[in-house]
Amino acid sequence: MDPLVSIIVPVYNGEAWIARCVQSVLTQEFTEYELILVDDGSKDASAAMLDAYAKEDARVRVIHKPNGGVSSARNAALDIAKGTYVQFMDADDWIPSDSTKLLYQSAVSHDADMVIADFWRVVGDRVSQKGDIEEEQEMDKLAYVGFMQQNPADFYYGALWNKLFRRSKIEAYQLRMDESLSWCEDFVFNLEFILHVEKIFALRAPVYYYVKTSGSLVNTRLKFSRVLRMKLDMLEYYNEFYMQLYDEKSYRKKRGELYRFLIDVAGDGGAIAMSLGTKKLGKEVIPAVAASDMLDDNFFTELYYQDKLLARYLTTVANRFDLELRDVRILCYLIVSQGTRSTKAIKDFTGYSQVVVTTSLRAMTLRHFVHFGKGRPALISLGSESKPVVEAIGQVLTDFQRVSEALLSQQERLEYRKLRSKSIDGIKQLLLTKVEGTGV
Repeated sequence: MDPLVSIIVPVYNGEAWIARCVQSVLTQEFTEYELILVDDGSKDASAAMLDAYAKEDARVRVIHKPNGGVSSARNAALDIAKGTYVQFMDADDWIPSDSTKLLYQSAVSHDADMVIADFWRVVGDRVSQKGDIEEEQEMDKLAYVGFMQQNPADFYYGALWNKLFRRSKIEAYQLRMDESLSWCEDFVFNLEFILHVEKIFALRAPVYYYVKTSGSLVNTRLKFSRVLRMKLDMLEYYNEFYMQLYDEKSYRKKRGELYRFLIDVAGDGGAIAMSLGTKKLGKEVIPAVAASDMLDDNFFTELYYQDKLLARYLTTVANRFDLELRDVRILCYLIVSQGTRSTKAIKDFTGYSQVVVTTSLRAMTLRHFVHFGKGRPALISLGSESKPVVEAIGQVLTDFQRVSEALLSQQERLEYRKLRSKSIDGIKQLLLTKVEGTGV
């Protein structure tokens, strides 16, 4: 059976970092992919390393070819790709464990030809979340281009690696990287792909770790005339893109955007400023670390790992909807309780203080994620705009259960769920007995 996603990674002299890149793919929660590694004439140990990965994992395919550049390498991979969708990576970067899953789920649930997502910008040991479209949404190509026109030279739009592409569109229009370009070739591919899409989905979750290296174009010394020529060529591509997208009258109105683009690319075009929300690398995810002498199979470690895993999944939802983890935990309670609840009940369930719960609820009320009822005490329920968040939480809870039961057979899963239900009933009875007996 053909894979659902083809993940393409061109490699040239990448022995220093390819292990991190490949390992991030092989440990993806989503498993129905093929990983196509293209050795672009490497002169170091990269080729042997790629072959070793292919021997260890049947999902890995390796192409060896003479050096022709990153576009040539990506094209070679596209020629043999079998996935329904295509995901691109660079060899010196890596992806979080839920990257392909989030991209694929978004594409399928929204029937999107392309998914665009946020990413992590890595500078040394610091990371910062980077994105541009602030609300998750479906859009057609005109709406997407409307967003792109506001910041046309942004990596968010120009890069390949924060997107998922429907491969049938690529093949139907024989789209490939322009091997004559050594700058912005990925942006050109994006422009050509967008011309043929019906629907695009913007995902708020960061799906990629981007590390800018010293080998990029903007950090190499090229003759000014060559740089200028490449940027003028890029402007020509952008001009042709607009001419195909709009009718003549609309195009005349949009010509000002072309000059704006030229001004944008006159600078670096690749610099991504670190925002005020930077974190130390590793703090952007929920880690699970325990000393080796605490790894016995006991009730405490089970609770520890379950809580860490659930927090990791819920953090993805928080990133997508610009929420705090505490906000998502509160929403979880409102979902599972299937009704309206008081702040006291929410405080008891989450373990947060009254101040934290009230602050969180007030913030979510402004976005209509929750609703305060009338009366005293006010009862809180899910708000009118909560549906997308509720659906995302439902998906991660499904993922949480799937991962938690991954090593169990179907029969074992059924038995485990029955035993877990009995265990919960027993705990509830004990707690209710304690409450009644103490008069609380």
